[in-house]
Formats: sequence, structure tokens, C-alpha cells
Amino acid sequence: MSRRPLFALLLAAVAAAPLSAQARTAPAITAADLRSRLFRIADDSMMGRETGSKGAFQTAEYVAAEFKRLGLQPAGEGGGWFQAVPFWVPAPATPALSVVGGESLRFGTDYIITTRFTTTPSDSLRVVYGGAASDTSSWIDPVRAAGKLVVLDARSDPAGMTAVPNLNPAALTAHFGRSIAVAVARLDLLSASAIANAARYIPRQDTTGVTGRPVLLLITTRAADVLLGSSVRSAQPGAIGRTVLGDVGLRWRPTAYPARNVVGILPGRDPALRGEYVSLTGHNDHVGVCMAPVEHDSMRAFLHVLRPMGADTRTWNETPAATTQIRTMIDSMRRIRPPRADSICNGADDDGTGTAAILELAESFATMPMAQRPRRSLLFVSHTAEERGLLGSKWYADHSTVPIDSIVAEIDEDMIGRGTAWDLPAGGPTYLEVVG
Repeated sequence: MSRRPLFALLLAAVAAAPLSAQARTAPAITAADLRSRLFRIADDSMMGRETGSKGAFQTAEYVAAEFKRLGLQPAGEGGGWFQAVPFWVPAPATPALSVVGGESLRFGTDYIITTRFTTTPSDSLRVVYGGAASDTSSWIDPVRAAGKLVVLDARSDPAGMTAVPNLNPAALTAHFGRSIAVAVARLDLLSASAIANAARYIPRQDTTGVTGRPVLLLITTRAADVLLGSSVRSAQPGAIGRTVLGDVGLRWRPTAYPARNVVGILPGRDPALRGEYVSLTGHNDHVGVCMAPVEHDSMRAFLHVLRPMGADTRTWNETPAATTQIRTMIDSMRRIRPPRADSICNGADDDGTGTAAILELAESFATMPMAQRPRRSLLFVSHTAEERGLLGSKWYADHSTVPIDSIVAEIDEDMIGRGTAWDLPAGGPTYLEVVG
């Protein structure tokens, strides 16, 4: 095994030019190998490796293929490499709502659903105008809203302002808790990124606590007119509108691709201790795609100067000197290429570095002569769903594929691609951070 600290090699890997994803790796832990693995795991084609996504699925396939190639023993479910971790994501119960006497309304165009819980299916809903969204004094009595779809106008506030008002979902659901749904005519006031964020459904492992009412929808002004059968701008609170046919709620469905932990074992050299394990882990998922693109090089310069430790940089001082340094960096990059809009959260450090690390460790140990291997077996687990609340590792701890009391130590590699003096005070080639 190389004597250079693994994180230092990862730093060298990130700084160097990318290698082909198909490049063969060497038994020793090298910057070239780490670079090859990291650029494959964090490539744009993986689309940020969101839990239950195609990119996360492909990454798990890659890790399993490497475990197999390196000669590890599969230790997942059923003698395979994988341990499925159940996840669900909400989706609209129907792609469109039929409106009696009016045109159909399509999900994603005329309305979106912003609540994350499901509700009791309702095939027929009467519409009622509930008042101005920003003026609670205009809201109709909850009894008159019971069992109906309530339409609120986000722009018909007392001052006649057209700015987008802040909504209080808790107040809406509390007041109209007996209604089936509340639809706020606000959708056409929002930016494309705000709409995408409002309709972004995050995978969940536990859906038992996400059932209730009312469903909260954002609709366009035109959709509000269709629902009411007249202009929402001139409607009076309590006015009865049309009838909606179709389920306005969400239904939980399995993610498009299964979320999976990848598990492999390298047997130890001592027959008496081979049934005990030192667990080496890292998570293979990340957060997917941001709904609001940013200019890649400008963001990189800003973070490099003011937030070198990313989210761990709690405060920063945007001095004139820092602003000049950022501008100088951006200008130098502009001489190389034009601005680049970027919305993919690649997760190279979090935790592409950890995933690359356990693969390199597996290769280094697997290519050792048996007499040089650790006495205990090594348990390699590439976890899913860390970004969703450490759920992949929690699932493995609750459903371990080896006896849980046989795991004598657990070492997790997470975000180890940093530690230089420029991104961490007192950092450098001997830096090591231990948590827990």
C-alpha cells in the first residue's frame, strides 16, 4: 500500500486532468487510480446520483462490478452483491383533472401539487372561491369549505398588488383542514426554478406520516378561471364554481430505480478471527440536480475564495481583496471558455472521494498475499441514501447481512478529498479528521 496519506492522493486526483473511465487500475493506491474512479462516479452523466435514480443505480452497478473484479465475496441479499433499501416517491394520482363544463387541467402546466402527503381519493369535487390568499380576513368559514376544492387568488389582495405574496401553508391547512384541496392561483407568478423546486418530490423511506388533508396546489390564473367558471379576479368569497372529476392527490410509488447498498467481503488471514469484521464504508449517493442553474466558473471562484470548506465554512468575510481575487479568477477562466450554466450536483467530494477510497482500499488489500492481509475479514459496504438522512447505513445496521455483533469496528470514508492548507486551517499532508 502507498505510504502517502489516502486523502492527499485524492487531492492530487481532483487537481489533475481526468482519465478515461475505462482505465485499468493498479494494485497500489495511486492518484491516477483515484482520479479514474472519481471522474467516473462524479461524471455529469450520473446526474448527481439522487437516491432511487438511474445515476445512483449505475454507480452501485459499477461498485459491485469492481468488488467482483477484485475478488471480494458477495455479501448482500440472497448471496448477491446488493441489499435493496425500499424508497418511495410521490407522483400525481392522475396526469389531468377533468372540469365539468370546462377544459381539462394538466399537471405540470396548469397546476402542481406542493404537499408531500396523500389524501383520501375523491372522484368528484365541487369548487368554491375561498378569498385572497394574502388576506386571511377574506377567507370563507371552514364549514363552507368542507369537502370542497377551495380556490384562493394570490393577487387579489386588498392593496391590489401584483407581487408574489408569501404563503403560509400551515395557516392554509389549519384553516381549510376540512376541505379536500386548496388551490392557490400563484403558479404563473413564479420563476421556472421556483416551480421546479415546488414540484420536486424527494424519495422517502417512511410514508406512514404523510397522509392527510388538504392537498395544496399551485395553479395558474387561467386554471382558476376554468375551475370557477368565471374570472377569479372578480369572484366573491363563497362563490360556487364548477365540479372537478379526478383525484387531486398524490400516490406513493417505488422509485424508478431501486436504491441499493453494495456489500462485499475480503476474508481475513486468521481462521480463528475470520468471522469478525472491520467495516470500511462510504456512501455512493448525492443530492441530484439543483432546480436553479448557476454559472459554474463563478460559483467555483466564489467557493474557492470564501467557502473553501463548503458548508463547513460557517462564516466568511467578503472583503474588497476577496472580491478582487474572485474577479481575477473568473476573468482568467473567461479567457479559456464562455460562461457555463450548471445544475448538476456532482458530489465529487461528497462522497465520490469516499467511494473511490473504499474501492482502492479493496484493491490494495485484495492483491496482498494472504499472509499479509489483516487477521480479521474486511466488510466493504457502499451505502445508498446518506443524503436522505443516513438511511442506507441505518438500513444496513438494522438488517445487517453479517451478524451485527461480529462487526468489531466501522470506519467510514466521507468527504476525504479536502485537507490542504488552503482549504483548511492547519491542513496539509499529515491532516486527518476523525469523527465519532
